[in-house]
Amino acid sequence: MTFPDASSESPAHANSPRPRANVTARAAVACALVAVVLTWFTTFAAPLAAQRAAARLDYGNIFTFWAVAWAVVLVLNLLALVLGARGARQATGKVLSGVAIGIGATGALGVLVYNLVTFQVMPFIR
Repeated sequence: MTFPDASSESPAHANSPRPRANVTARAAVACALVAVVLTWFTTFAAPLAAQRAAARLDYGNIFTFWAVAWAVVLVLNLLALVLGARGARQATGKVLSGVAIGIGATGALGVLVYNLVTFQVMPFIR
């Protein structure tokens, strides 16, 4: 017996998509990956920028590219860390949030250690 008002789909076979990762987690992973790529780019491009500044006898701007690039990388890593922490509190996207937290924390720690060693320890090594 069928009813004219009843839906033709049974509740057992309803079209229910599986839960997707939240937007916050995706944005956190995107920030973390952009920070990683920018770190790689900075590692190769910063010495070239310093070399060109030294060739122009522009000693005031030797570390300008380094400072700007590492500041952007640090901001992106911290943004990935914060967005990952916010995404981990939501119902979906916990794995992506965890990945973003790991990459962001490692990247931020790497930038801080790099700057500490470069500007605090290296002047004392002869």
